[in-house]
Amino acid sequence: MNGQAPQVRLLVPEFAQPLPGTDPAMEALLAQIRGGAEDVDRGRRSLAEEIGRLKTAGLLAALVNAEGVDGRWAAAGAAPWLFDTLVALGGASLPLARLYEGHVDAIGLVWRHGGAATRRLVRDAVAGGGLLGVWGADAPTAPVRATDDLSGCLTLSGAKLFASGVGLVSLAVITATDADGGCRMLLVDASEASRQDAALWDMDGMVGSASGGFTLDAMRVSADYQIGKPGALFAEPWFHGGLWRICAAQAGAILALAAGLHQHLQSRGQIDDPLQRQRLAHVVLAAETAMLWSRAAAAALRVAAPRHNAIEVTLLAREAVEQAAVRAIEVCERAAGTSLHSRRSPMGRMVRDLRLYLRQASLDAKLESGLGLWLARNDRPI
Repeated sequence: MNGQAPQVRLLVPEFAQPLPGTDPAMEALLAQIRGGAEDVDRGRRSLAEEIGRLKTAGLLAALVNAEGVDGRWAAAGAAPWLFDTLVALGGASLPLARLYEGHVDAIGLVWRHGGAATRRLVRDAVAGGGLLGVWGADAPTAPVRATDDLSGCLTLSGAKLFASGVGLVSLAVITATDADGGCRMLLVDASEASRQDAALWDMDGMVGSASGGFTLDAMRVSADYQIGKPGALFAEPWFHGGLWRICAAQAGAILALAAGLHQHLQSRGQIDDPLQRQRLAHVVLAAETAMLWSRAAAAALRVAAPRHNAIEVTLLAREAVEQAAVRAIEVCERAAGTSLHSRRSPMGRMVRDLRLYLRQASLDAKLESGLGLWLARNDRPI
């Protein structure tokens, strides 16, 4: 193949069979992603090559090419092919899965709340291989502000932190606080190198996600690229319900840990050791638990169910997946020992990435909210 990505072509909206292991083209793509994971983890290169492969496979543009006849975004919910894709990417490269999840989130926000001009810009960008992101976290000393210049444009100040894919993302949906204290969503050009600060990302995991800083000082955003009304970001069930995507990617990583531990025990001649088999069984149980909760969260958003049901299931799923991941990591560390800490260990790399990816904001508050919705149900069994 002379180092070039194969011409993988997938009929993405129809790609609904469980992953991995059933579609040869997808398996070839995942093998290439896994093959480059160590170089990305060591900072030898970015994920640009992998993003190019997602484009070739049709995965970047699939989301903007999947409108229904009434103009609605057909993949705005949790299409089965999208669930399977996030699981598969999570098992191959969590940093890449994180970037793809942000791409999906950004397109969903634009299609639900943006105007025709914004949609057109996004469609053109992804057709050319552009990756989108959603950047919400402000720099503590420089929160992002939007000032109306009375011409219909907003002038920005401040900076973003944890801007996943800085240097890789071409367009980003960012949040900014306006003069009235409202949270505005804006689509901005993320490609200007002088605004990027990749060095701010200095973590022991998720290296390839390149979640650095981005300065927005003096950037002007026209009315065409202002997305929705103030507060539109928090519209439910999409805001909390959308956590299913993160659950799916993390469930894929836990599945990869189970497969990795199985391979490790086989290579060490320990697959028949009763204690090691019990450990493997616990990791398999964690992986299947995460998959069940993740699939339930995706289904709850996809079906025509009451809004609060999707939010409740997803908030509880987020906690269940985290608990499953923590358990799987603990058991893998005990079963594999020091070999898990080798920089060359694919299982060790997945552990580092997953451990960091689990640390997201307000997890206790999410669980409390999920419990509140559960307690408010009239049909709960107790």
